[in-house]
Amino acid sequence: MSLYLILLTLLLCTHSLADLVPVEVSSKLPTVRFGTSAIYDGNDAIYVIGGFDTPAWMYLRDIVKYTISTGEVQLLATLPVGKRYVSTSMDDTTGDIYIHHGQTGSMVDPNGIYKYTPSTNTSYTNPVEIYVLGGISSPTNIGIFNMADHTVRNAGDLVRRYHFSGAVADGTGSAILVGNDFNDDYIGPGYPAARINLTSKITTYGTMPLPFILGTPAVVWDGAYAYVIGGYRNLTAGHFPHSIIKIDPTTLAYSVLPVSNFPGNATDRLMYISAVFVERLNRIYFFGGSASRVGLGDRDHDSIWYIELSPPAPTTTPARTTPEATTPEATMTTTEPIISTTTMRPDIFTCADKLDGMYPHPADCAKFINCNDNVTTVFDCPEPVLFDVETRRCVHPHLVDCLLSCVGREDEMYPHPYYSL
Repeated sequence: MSLYLILLTLLLCTHSLADLVPVEVSSKLPTVRFGTSAIYDGNDAIYVIGGFDTPAWMYLRDIVKYTISTGEVQLLATLPVGKRYVSTSMDDTTGDIYIHHGQTGSMVDPNGIYKYTPSTNTSYTNPVEIYVLGGISSPTNIGIFNMADHTVRNAGDLVRRYHFSGAVADGTGSAILVGNDFNDDYIGPGYPAARINLTSKITTYGTMPLPFILGTPAVVWDGAYAYVIGGYRNLTAGHFPHSIIKIDPTTLAYSVLPVSNFPGNATDRLMYISAVFVERLNRIYFFGGSASRVGLGDRDHDSIWYIELSPPAPTTTPARTTPEATTPEATMTTTEPIISTTTMRPDIFTCADKLDGMYPHPADCAKFINCNDNVTTVFDCPEPVLFDVETRRCVHPHLVDCLLSCVGREDEMYPHPYYSL
């Protein structure tokens, strides 16, 4: 007896979004390094500060300047001590750069604050007011350094613990925060993206869990969205590392943007990088970092890359003539999630009326749909995992109730479990 699942919402095709492509510039940092901090002066210079050089086993004191227009890399000055995982901020009125928090040797150094003046190439100790959210030494702390009265105070507590975290101001008095606490369950989901009002300290969470972050990511703001670069790799959950994450600050939903030839490609996880957004070029620049390679150990970088966020031209793919109504037979494989060659017909499924994020495929539990800026892209989960509608991630088959299957059902028409006309 043949079984058929009649879909009230049928499957055909539209466009797929071409991958973003990173460009590696010809210039290099003075040595390989991870755990740096980068800050943009709003004009033509990016300063890359501190970090750790694994081959030399050295905490770096470097203050490096990268000039965007010429590609020149200059070592301008040194900090009094070597530091990694530092935070940086710039005083817009003076151009002074403040360096604080991070690690010095084997010790976490939350109280060491330094000021660097680009005009004189000098650095010295000086406090500044800046928000610091979570971190290795104080995973629930909201700290403030005050430039006017030279005080350090606790401004409150985060509602969750953030061991590996990244945050960026959204220009409205709030910060977008990503990350999670450190634990051994690193194939589970992380926290959803959060928005923290820096005045009231009220925290709002999204509903979509982010990938679990295993190393500090970089987070930048382009004036409309937050972008997360690096720090995650969870093939089982469909969070492949050759991508960046785009977060809507209003809904806190996110979409995964594929990146071809990313330094964290295939099974590598790029982490502990620093990044800035250069508005006039619509680019994210990122620096150094460490790529954790499965079975091969870590590889540290001295490279400088940028990703241009201007939307690439969409590509058209052929329509599939026969919809897949059941899940393909599961076989073990090490293939990471890929963009499917199957796209969606707009009268069946369209992202034009949907928020950015991931949605179930209307005909195949082994696929899911990513909506980004009203563009529809179909992804395959890596075999044998399937897409779970509740958590919106690829998980082991025994955890998924694939309602698209006709197994065990009598011959007749059924309403679609996810979509209706």
